[in-house]
Amino acid sequence: MRTIIKIVCENTVTPSLDLIGEHGLSVLIQKDETVLFDCGQGKGLLHNMGSMQIDPTGIDRVIISHGHYDHIGGLMPLLHEYRKLQHTRQLPVHIEKSAFLPKWSVRTGEKKYIGAAFSEEEYVKAGVQFTYLNESQKISNGIYAFARIARNENWKGADASLKIEHNGIFTDDPFNDDASLLVETSYGPVVVLGCAHAGIIEILKFISAASGEKKFYGVFGGAHLSRAPEDFVKDVIHTFEKYEVQHIGLNHCTGFATVGLIASHFSSKVNSAAAGAEFNL
Repeated sequence: MRTIIKIVCENTVTPSLDLIGEHGLSVLIQKDETVLFDCGQGKGLLHNMGSMQIDPTGIDRVIISHGHYDHIGGLMPLLHEYRKLQHTRQLPVHIEKSAFLPKWSVRTGEKKYIGAAFSEEEYVKAGVQFTYLNESQKISNGIYAFARIARNENWKGADASLKIEHNGIFTDDPFNDDASLLVETSYGPVVVLGCAHAGIIEILKFISAASGEKKFYGVFGGAHLSRAPEDFVKDVIHTFEKYEVQHIGLNHCTGFATVGLIASHFSSKVNSAAAGAEFNL
């Protein structure tokens, strides 16, 4: 069976389509089940689904990659539409439980809440049926989720401004909630990233060890490399070569300059992954 991956929400859009671009990510994966990976901010999700002829009631389950607003923000609008059309049926949502920790961006002179707008209890009351992710979990036939990515003890995230808050004290977000997917396709396994806050190199290594896969046909999604130094981007390129990645569709938080560096190295292996893009695998 063919696998279809559609970019529903992203910072940029396919020009020929009536879509809304927003800082965020949402990816639809169609296999035996239809799975929505992330929901964007919520400003463009339902509009873009309508333009792309995606029926909200046809979504079998949702996976949230982490608790930032630009990935979980569209969950409540989607839920309202889903429940309106599906009446009393609960919407299955897979998420790592620490996604609900208070998440902040703390920079010099600026502090901004960037976590979920609703509590775990409010989502449940509105009709979500949560299943909590662990290190490795089968979601559906040919779709697997990985969270709590193993990293060395000296690991630091790429963006030091990203924090969690407890009793007024801000500490670095360990991003144990950062979840990525492994999707089996007719061309080979494909990794779908949310933001790769746990580190794209560490994520690919972790998924390879957990799944036994030594090659990845494709890597799609956000890689959070917009502030990464060029030497680190070279390490990412080396990692793609190690896993013999043939199809690269990085977007959202990856950064235009970084995508350009990767594209200049891999040439035709890099493709646009703007909202509206569709990959038949």
